[in-house]
Amino acid sequence: MPGRSMWQGEDVKKLDIYATTSLWVCCSMASACAGIASEELDDFIAFDDDVSKNLKYVCMFDPLDGSGNIDVNVSIGTIFGVYRRVSPLGTLATKEDFSATR
Repeated sequence: MPGRSMWQGEDVKKLDIYATTSLWVCCSMASACAGIASEELDDFIAFDDDVSKNLKYVCMFDPLDGSGNIDVNVSIGTIFGVYRRVSPLGTLATKEDFSATR
């Protein structure tokens, strides 16, 4: 992931990867949501365990918004949204769960 560009053209930095991985692990281990989508990932991730398949929500995030400004000591932060899934409970989260047009 380092050295590649995100969808809006910014380079992915090591700290972006660390933040994405940290949120990924927290969301999956806490059984808090059925799946995640991140600015740094190419596709969404549906958690494939029995508990996650029965959870009502998915989470989308930019784990380190403003990471391009780290070198100049400007504020950075995490932006996230939690959305009710539209796919049936008991199944994997789908792309439609993360769609802005639903």
